[in-house]
Amino acid sequence: VAPRYASFSRVVDIIDGQQTELDATLDARFATVTINSLSGASIKVNGQEKGRGSYSEELGEGIYDIEVSLANHRSVTRQIEVVAKQPQTLTIEPTPIYGMLDIMTNPMYANVTINGKSYGNTPLSIEKMLIGDYEVVLSKEGCATVTKRVLITEGTQSTVEATLPQGREMTIRSDASGDDVFVDGIKVGVT
Repeated sequence: VAPRYASFSRVVDIIDGQQTELDATLDARFATVTINSLSGASIKVNGQEKGRGSYSEELGEGIYDIEVSLANHRSVTRQIEVVAKQPQTLTIEPTPIYGMLDIMTNPMYANVTINGKSYGNTPLSIEKMLIGDYEVVLSKEGCATVTKRVLITEGTQSTVEATLPQGREMTIRSDASGDDVFVDGIKVGVT
């Protein structure tokens, strides 16, 4: 006997003074299961996290509960049956949960950056935006940059409206590089 193998038994005649050979081949009672998903997705087998993004392991015969989850996505659960010597490769991807976002500025045609990624200019409508909390940075030459936070929720349309104050670019120098610069009590940069 051996774990994950079928037991082996055979009746053997033992004869005095003779050597008897016995070849025992145990049948595997497992199969390789490979699960592929989205990058960073948590893969659980019977409630235990086994990997992120992809996972492969030899599992013993039986029924297993697979759960794949990822932030801002609907988790997917699936039950699989592992049959000895029958490898399985599954692709299980959680479903994204979307909301909508409209961005408007005065003046128009401001650059839009969301969580560090450029999205173009205003006015801007994004119909499929993953739910979550985002930082929206609005900038335009000759205007002050405005930063807004927005929470995108499932199936709703969120709106960001902003007026970008007109202004001029300014360079501030000090006797020591790296001095903090404050405007109206708010740190805006360093020299």
